[in-house]
This record gives sequence, structure tokens and C-alpha cells, in this order.
Amino acid sequence: MRRVPESRRRNSAGALTRLTAVSRALTYALSLEEVLDITVECATDLLAVERVVLMLVDEEGLLRIRASRGVDAGLVNDFGEKLDEGLISRLGGILGPHAAAGFLGVPLVVRGAVTGLLAVVSPGGAAATKRDEWLLSALADQASVALESARSERSRSALEERFLEVLREGGHHEDALRMVGHDLKSPLSALNGYLHLLETESYGPLNDAQLATVQRLTAITGHVSALVDTILDMGRLASGSLRLQCSAVEVAPVVAEAVTMLGVAPAEAEVDIVARVPAGLFAHCHRDRLRQVLVHLLENALRYSPPQSEITVAAGTDGAEVVIRVADQGPGVPAGKEEEIFQPYRRLEGQGGAGMGLGLAIARGLVERMSGTIALDAEAAAGATFVLTLRRSEAP
Repeated sequence: MRRVPESRRRNSAGALTRLTAVSRALTYALSLEEVLDITVECATDLLAVERVVLMLVDEEGLLRIRASRGVDAGLVNDFGEKLDEGLISRLGGILGPHAAAGFLGVPLVVRGAVTGLLAVVSPGGAAATKRDEWLLSALADQASVALESARSERSRSALEERFLEVLREGGHHEDALRMVGHDLKSPLSALNGYLHLLETESYGPLNDAQLATVQRLTAITGHVSALVDTILDMGRLASGSLRLQCSAVEVAPVVAEAVTMLGVAPAEAEVDIVARVPAGLFAHCHRDRLRQVLVHLLENALRYSPPQSEITVAAGTDGAEVVIRVADQGPGVPAGKEEEIFQPYRRLEGQGGAGMGLGLAIARGLVERMSGTIALDAEAAAGATFVLTLRRSEAP
């Protein structure tokens, strides 16, 4: 049996390690532009080349350079060509004198269709090796998955903004929103079911790229489903049709459930959530809706919390009331905005906040349906502290 040289094994292992790091970076990329930049940067590093271009097909079917390294920016902006046999020669003016000899390009493929091209030129026009082809192809596969996910995220954001626009303009259309919401829930549930079957490989094994795509799609449909639930809740609250049956609920387990529902978001944001809730403390409320309120408050706190900071959930009693405080170490709420933040579709500008601006409005609406109150503690020394009060109850 032919032995593989030790140096080659080390190089291959190093390439695999770097590809794994690339995959992780692309997985956590937040935008289409970030995916593009990571891809060309990694192509430069992995293949030790000076010139890289990443092209995507536009609406007219032309390849447009969306990211590059080592080429003239002015020429990049003017480039728009078809993907055919003459592409390499037409790229010569951009990629330099060695383009024809040292050119290596691999397509970006999504659902069987070519959506772009990732191309490099070897230094001095040296011919590409099999290893070069393998590395660039592996990178192109990862980039294809990440680009499709980023495009889906952009589409989701556009849908979210459209929902906001409709809601702002149609404050009296709660019934229509509920009908649309229910019409969306059924296909979303079916889609999630099929994605679960794919992810558990019920229809057969998946390769890494396919599994990553399914997981991305599952996350996206989950977000859209949560968005629809939020719209429906806001519609019910606005119309007064939401009725809650309250009972004695122990607070500590509900807080723990709410923290769990945040998943890996706190760890990714490098934020610790600390709960200080005594056992045996009961409030008169609706268990599921209290958990929902706490999730909204924690998501809001997480959105504005800087890395290496802490969010605290503390609970206690004040006479006949249970008091729950959710405090973060973020920039806080500007003076005069203490009530505005509870209005639907309002978001603080200039602090990096995102979302629809419904979380706090829904939280207040639900708390009021449970005969409680929720407000911002204007006397908090730093960050933002939300104070939730509910009637105290005896253990059932």
C-alpha cells in the first residue's frame, strides 16, 4: 500500500482544520455581505493566492462581482458577463496577466442551479493542483449554503418589515390579521414537520452541507412561526378577545423554563443570566403566559446587553404582591421614553436594537390580563430594570 508522506498528511489536516473554522464563521455570519467577505478572505488564505473574485448571478442572468481581493475596484464595479466559455478571457483584464494559465474557478450551486462563481488565480500563473481544486470546491459548497441562508434571512426581514407596515397602517384590521396568521400557521407546521423528517434522516442520510441547510431552514421557519404567534397575540390583545384562566403558579420553575427557552442565545452573546428566585413563591397568574412575559423581558434585556455582562431575574414579595425584577447592564432607556417603549411597533433608535417592537407591548398586555402591572424602574442606577407585579397566592 502506498504511504502518504507525513508533510502531506499535516497539510491536509491543517486544511481540514481551517475548513472547519471557515464553516463555523459562515454559520454565524449575520448578513449577505459578511458571507461574501468571509468567503473571499478564506479563499485567499486557504490557497495562498493574491487575486480572488466571487461572482453572483443577477436578475438578468449576468455574473456580477460581489466581493474580491487583489483586483481593481473600478473594474469590479463595471463587470457583468455571462457564464460561458469566454468568461476567463473576459476576466483577464481584472485578474491580471496570469489569469488564463493560473485560473481556477468553481460554481456556487443552490438546489441544482448555478448561482455564482468563486475564482482565484495562482501566483505566477502556476497550474492549480488537485488539492487546490478540492479546497476551493469545499469552500464554494459551504459558501453556497451560507449565501442561501443569508438571502432567506434578508427575505424574512423584508417580510417582517412588511408586517410592521401593514400593522402601522391598519390598526383596525385585527380580524384580518388573525385570519392571515391562521392561514400561515398550517403550512408552517407542515413545513416544520417535513424539515424534522429530513433532519432526523428519515428519508436517508444527509451530507454535512445538506444537514446545515436543513438546520438553517428549521431556524428560519421557527422564527417566522414565532413572528406569526406574536402578530396573533397582538391582535387578540388589541381586540380584547384574549381571556386567561389564572391560578396559583410557583414562580421559580417558570423562570427556569423561560431561561431555557432562550437556547444558546445568551452564550453566543457572552451574557450570563442569573436567577435569584426563592422556592415556594406562588403568584396568581397563567403559567404559560407568565413564561411568555419573562421570555419577552429576557429577550429585550439580551438585545441590549453588552458582552461579558449579566442579566438578573430576582423575585420576592411586597405585602400581598409578588415582585419580579429583570435587570440588565445595557445602555438603559433614555429619559422620557419610559412609557413609549411599551407602545406597539416602537423601537429605540441608535442602540443596536432589533425586532418588531411588540415584545414589551405584549408583555404589558398579558400582565394586565392577569391583574398585574409592569413598568420600567426609573430609579435604577444603570442599565434597564423592568418590574413585574402579580397578586401573591398560597400554594395549591
